[in-house]
Amino acid sequence: MCTALFWAAVASREASAERAAGPPLQLRCEADLPFTRQDLAAALTLRIPDSAAAGYTAGVRSTGDGMVEVSLGERRRAVYLGERRGGAAARWVALAVIDLITQEAAPPLPPGSAPIPRLPPPRLVLLLYPTIGLGVAENPVLATGALGGSLRVYRGLRWTLDASYGGSPKARLHDVEIDLQELPLRSGPAFRPQSVPLEVRLSAIVVPYWLRAAAAAGQAQHAGVLAGGGAALLAYLPLSQRLLTIIALGVDLLATRAEFLVGGQPVFDTARLTAWLGAGLALRSSR
Repeated sequence: MCTALFWAAVASREASAERAAGPPLQLRCEADLPFTRQDLAAALTLRIPDSAAAGYTAGVRSTGDGMVEVSLGERRRAVYLGERRGGAAARWVALAVIDLITQEAAPPLPPGSAPIPRLPPPRLVLLLYPTIGLGVAENPVLATGALGGSLRVYRGLRWTLDASYGGSPKARLHDVEIDLQELPLRSGPAFRPQSVPLEVRLSAIVVPYWLRAAAAAGQAQHAGVLAGGGAALLAYLPLSQRLLTIIALGVDLLATRAEFLVGGQPVFDTARLTAWLGAGLALRSSR
C-alpha cells in the first residue's frame, strides 16, 4: 500500500508540473457579479501560487439572492455572499476556487488502498442462540435456548441481559423417571472494542430450576434457585449490515448445588461448574 501511495504521489507531482508549464489560471466571471475579475485575481494571488493554479479554468456566475456558483471542470461550489461587495466578496469566492483546485489536484487512491469502513459498535444487539453445556454433575449435558440483549452504555462498555430455558436428558432409576428443567438468567457488564467484533462478558447468574419425579405410584415436584457468576466471550460475524452470526463460549460457576436421591442413591444433581458453547443469530440496531 505504501508503494502504491508513493507512485500515486509521484504521478500527482508530475501532473502538477505539466500544469505549471501550461497557461495561467483562467477566470471567467459574469458581468452581474458583485466584484470584478481583477478583484478575484488579486484575492487568488495572495492565497495560492501561480504554479499551483496553472492549467485550470474557473468560472463564477450569479444565481441570485446573494449566491454565486463557482465551477472548476465538473465540480461545483455554491457560495453565499449576502451583502458583500468588491474585495470582501472576491475573497470568499477565492477560497472556494482554491478548495476546488485542491480537490481536483488530489491523486486518487490506488485500487485496494482505500480504508475498509468499520461499523461502530451498535447501541443495541438482540441475540437468539441455542447452547450446549457440559457440567460436573451426574447428568453432565445441559441444552438450552437463549434470548438476550446487549446495550451500549459508554463507548465500548455495555450491559447485557440473557434469559435461557432448557434442561438435562431425563434420568431413570428404580422405575422413577427424573426430569430437570432450568431457567438461567444472566446479567452484567461487557466490553466490546470497536477494532474487533468480540464481546467479553462478566455476569451474575440466577438459575431457577424445577425437578419432576414420575413413577407408577404418582409424581412429585421440587423447585429451587441457584446463584453464581460466569464469564463469556462472544464473536460477531456479519451476514449483512444488521444481521450477524454469533459464536459464544462461556463458563458458569454456581455457589451452591442440589443433589437428588432415589432409594438413597444419587440420581440427579445440578452442576457447580459448567462450560458451554452456543451459536445463533444477532440483530443490531441501525446505529
